Amino acid sequence: MMTAYSPVELDVHAYAVVIGGPDGKHLFVCASTGHDPAEIAANPSARILLVELAG
Repeated sequence: MMTAYSPVELDVHAYAVVIGGPDGKHLFVCASTGHDPAEIAANPSARILLVELAG
């Protein structure tokens, strides 16, 4: 159970997140520079970011 919250600062838009990894201490963030489908199709920028969680 998560008992503490800390903000994660990103320079992109996050649109999906999940906690996982072998020990459950990683936050996977699906992110992109925008949400407009036409912009994303013209300039793909999607990526998966990995944040290591404390604890």
